[in-house]
Amino acid sequence: MQNIFNDFPPHSRVWIYQANKAFPVSAAIDLQPEFDAFAKHWTAHNHQLKAEIHLLHDYFIVIMVDEDFEQPGGCSIDVSVKFIKDIGKKYDIELLDRMRVSYIHEGLMENCSVVEFVNRLRLKEFNAETPMVNTLVQNKKELETQFLIPLRDSWLRKYL
Repeated sequence: MQNIFNDFPPHSRVWIYQANKAFPVSAAIDLQPEFDAFAKHWTAHNHQLKAEIHLLHDYFIVIMVDEDFEQPGGCSIDVSVKFIKDIGKKYDIELLDRMRVSYIHEGLMENCSVVEFVNRLRLKEFNAETPMVNTLVQNKKELETQFLIPLRDSWLRKYL
């Protein structure tokens, strides 16, 4: 996460939207102006939010808000979810399926349904040390330190 989210304090709020497949290679360049425009005009209670949005690892749209300036409310969060849905439609990518997991396998980011992952875990394709993406991080500090965690520390550890 070099050179992104630099102007945000560690307690800044984070939302991670996980794609069901990798965005096309060109998407990082094509999407950033859309992300910047949305963040520039995103408001809560008629006040500008200090926000940034980035595509990470071709699979994750990360939204960060510095709540020291203004806290997003229900309506502003709804607006951001609509924006995410629109991005998904544009690229034919599902971004709101919480029953998917991402992990590093043989050096590459991969993604599958929870059911498929558990079945593959039972076949010993993964182990307690398999790096998992933690989409449950809540703030910048957690994003920087807990974005990738071993399977044994994830919510899927119960299947080990």
